[in-house]
Amino acid sequence: MSEQKDNLTRREAMKTIGVGVGVIASLPVLNANAAAQQAAHEHMHTATQAATDAKPQPLKFFTAEENRTVVEMSERIIPADDSSPGAKAARVSEYIDLVVSESPDATRQSWREGLAAVNKMSRDKFSKP
Repeated sequence: MSEQKDNLTRREAMKTIGVGVGVIASLPVLNANAAAQQAAHEHMHTATQAATDAKPQPLKFFTAEENRTVVEMSERIIPADDSSPGAKAARVSEYIDLVVSESPDATRQSWREGLAAVNKMSRDKFSKP
């Protein structure tokens, strides 16, 4: 077995220095990324709070019962958690109502039939819409 050198070679020293410089150079980028993530989180919270505080928009397509179904279904898909509000707080149902109201007749009919089917299944199984 050959004897290991205790001395640091020039090549190894340059590699170590290069790694150190790379780490130091990346610190501002990493810090900026963390700041950007914090700002995005604060913006989302502010925007959601503004949406929550805003007056509800009148329904353009859904009936009140259909809208309640959309609200509850969307909340189950996007529930509130510790880091973000859910679909209900973000008023996702208002957006869905707007998009469906501007959709072709076949799409609107599909939504009507689908929501009616969900409510019928709920009434049959739980005796309430």
